Amino acid sequence: MQDTEPVVPEAPAVIVHVGLHKTATTWLQNNLFAQEAGKSVTYCEDRTLLRGVFSSPAYGAFSPEAARGDLAALLAEARAQATPLLLSDEALAGFPFGDRFRKGVTLQRIHETFPEAVVFVTIREQVRVLHSVYGHYLRGGGTATLENFLLQPDAQARRLWWPIADLDYYDYEQLHGLLSDLFGAERVVMVPMEWMLRDTDAFLRHMSARCGLDWGEVTVGGGGAGTVVNPALSDLGYGVLRILNHLDSGTPRWTVRHRIVRPNAFAA
Repeated sequence: MQDTEPVVPEAPAVIVHVGLHKTATTWLQNNLFAQEAGKSVTYCEDRTLLRGVFSSPAYGAFSPEAARGDLAALLAEARAQATPLLLSDEALAGFPFGDRFRKGVTLQRIHETFPEAVVFVTIREQVRVLHSVYGHYLRGGGTATLENFLLQPDAQARRLWWPIADLDYYDYEQLHGLLSDLFGAERVVMVPMEWMLRDTDAFLRHMSARCGLDWGEVTVGGGGAGTVVNPALSDLGYGVLRILNHLDSGTPRWTVRHRIVRPNAFAA
């Protein structure tokens, strides 16, 4: 993969990694960002804080001044260490299901708060990522079959109804255009997960060039590129989970702590 896009001439003050979900985000957070904390970046691993700053405020309740105030201690720490502040949370990009507008709203809020930030996005081949996201949907209590999860309304029906999963969420060209309009193309870094894991050294050089970071000699810690983080259940396990979800249908997810029968018991 060659870097043909404009290069940010020096390390930015803020780098925001917004996911997307199921694109090796946890692998990055555990094996690269956390390892680099205090060296070449000041890493904020408090995702509850980030969601409270950018995602949770209701319409009209958000202000960039308040957001910068909530992150003031981290910004001061980054300045003292002369490193960029790295914010990472896949929820900043919302979900493709049940969360249709959050991505656009949150990205706009990030831009209002840090207009000169570099935005880093990991992407993944669409068929594989949709299969993985369907599993995430089931873990969150969903009950639709995979066919219904993916079913899209026709143009007439779409005037009144939204699909369960909005496939436009994975239109990467559209996402790149949105981010480029907000931040400028030179400040948008999009990386395929498959390439990042297959050739991690090249990925680190790419990030160094695009973000002014010294990641060329990093030894990725904790687990190599072959390490599976948040492994998926078997198809049988997901099938059992979907059936079990009917028993909890309508129950708020935050109140469902444990099940007597776990779908992992049915994993192949």
